[in-house]
Amino acid sequence: KTTLLREFISLLISKNETVKVIFLNDNKKLGLKDFFELLRLEKKFILAIDGWEQINFFYKSLLFIKIKSLKGFICTSHHKSVFSVIFEANSDFETFSVLVSKLIEPYNMESLPDLGFLYAKHNGNIRDCLFELYDCVANGNCM
Repeated sequence: KTTLLREFISLLISKNETVKVIFLNDNKKLGLKDFFELLRLEKKFILAIDGWEQINFFYKSLLFIKIKSLKGFICTSHHKSVFSVIFEANSDFETFSVLVSKLIEPYNMESLPDLGFLYAKHNGNIRDCLFELYDCVANGNCM
């Protein structure tokens, strides 16, 4: 989702659109300073938010009002939202576990952390799960 959003943002910028981009994840939430910056955006902006699900309900409620005044809005989310869907890419635990088993030789699967716990920890974000798996395999401390 992030890669697709980045490509879309590049296309918008190449067409001389003014884009404000916010990237959020489990480790980076929308802070008060960023929130107020979004509320001050001029009407000419297209707002792009990667990780809409990371924004709390109060901020989302106020951003809905602001979004209506902007030139455009696009976001990614790991959860259903009220916005129209251009492209839906769903991940599930089975897809994640099959992917890991294809990347890791079968005899090494026992040395990995509990994949179910890892998937839940990252709220189904397969990319973040793979980053953590890469680190644990590279460092040799998966248990």
